[in-house]
Amino acid sequence: MGACSCESPWTGDTCGSVNCSLTDCNGHGICMEGSCTCDPGWIGELCQKPCPRNRYGSDCRSYCYCYGRGHCHPVYGNCTCDTGYTGAHCWTKCKKGYYGVNCAQKCVYPDCSGNGHCSIVNGSCFCNKGWTGTSCNIILRHHHHHH
Repeated sequence: MGACSCESPWTGDTCGSVNCSLTDCNGHGICMEGSCTCDPGWIGELCQKPCPRNRYGSDCRSYCYCYGRGHCHPVYGNCTCDTGYTGAHCWTKCKKGYYGVNCAQKCVYPDCSGNGHCSIVNGSCFCNKGWTGTSCNIILRHHHHHH
């Protein structure tokens, strides 16, 4: 039986251990005595994978909850919310008149002339049926078609 020829940085008879002088554990861990110990937020034999969605911390053991409206920081577990949502767990929709990342921006026409609503994503007016214009201030005239 010949010895295995190992792919770098693997070594040993069965290529089961890591040659620490050949790897930095992808910059996300420390190699000691033939294996990588990963930093919080990273997993894999060579610390090559970030924690999956909604998991964080050491060995990705901790759970975080961003309610499908954001993603969690792989190390600290705090949520980064999708545009239009805010709060520690991203469950709060922007309040009326605000929009954007962390709901930090103010709508130019918060009530859209009373004929629509301001988008929580990009701040533009969505007009009710029968209205148009940047601030929903123009009545759509209906044209009757004659056969």
